[in-house]
Amino acid sequence: MLSAHDIRATASKLRKNSRGRALAAFDCCSVGVARFSAHPRWERHPAGGEFLQVFEGELDLTLLTADGPIETTLRPGSVFVVPRGLWHSPRPRGAVTLLYISNTEGTEISNERDPRIPN
Repeated sequence: MLSAHDIRATASKLRKNSRGRALAAFDCCSVGVARFSAHPRWERHPAGGEFLQVFEGELDLTLLTADGPIETTLRPGSVFVVPRGLWHSPRPRGAVTLLYISNTEGTEISNERDPRIPN
């Protein structure tokens, strides 16, 4: 469907800690809105990178790279692209509303301390 989407209006209708609501498809990706104040410890998307844009709130983002963890903070207006297959942990500082674009095929979620180490 061809239409404009109001991110804040869509987010206001989401339940707290919703995994999100898909708005549209973009090539092989899902475009959606998420609103949360808690999140699983780690996730990764092996089928493609993930674009994040924060609209409300702040979150600390940790990425596990071959050279070690990388930490950054995303604030309203921030955008970040998580590379394909990289474990990342978005830790909200209170409630966060964001836009995401990602290929969710094969997405993995882990609450382990380090998801790269087998149990």
